[in-house]
Amino acid sequence: MTTTSFQAGRRCSSSRRNGSLGVASRKLPNALSRSAFPRFFLNSAIVSASVMLGNLIFCTLAGYGLAKYRFRGRTRAPASSSSCRR
Repeated sequence: MTTTSFQAGRRCSSSRRNGSLGVASRKLPNALSRSAFPRFFLNSAIVSASVMLGNLIFCTLAGYGLAKYRFRGRTRAPASSSSCRR
């Protein structure tokens, strides 16, 4: 898919499937150097890591609160949940 992304129309659908990358492999470094790919990748990594960290912290605190403290409706948890009852 990566090698055919820089080819046009019919040539893309009729490219050889024998494993040779051909001309497209020479165009890939040029395309990556002309774009801001490293910046885009870094931005995506930062957003993904911060969302994952925030989700981990929030879910850990919510799980602790639901497991530790008594609240009204605790015994009426849905049967599909994996809550532990004492």
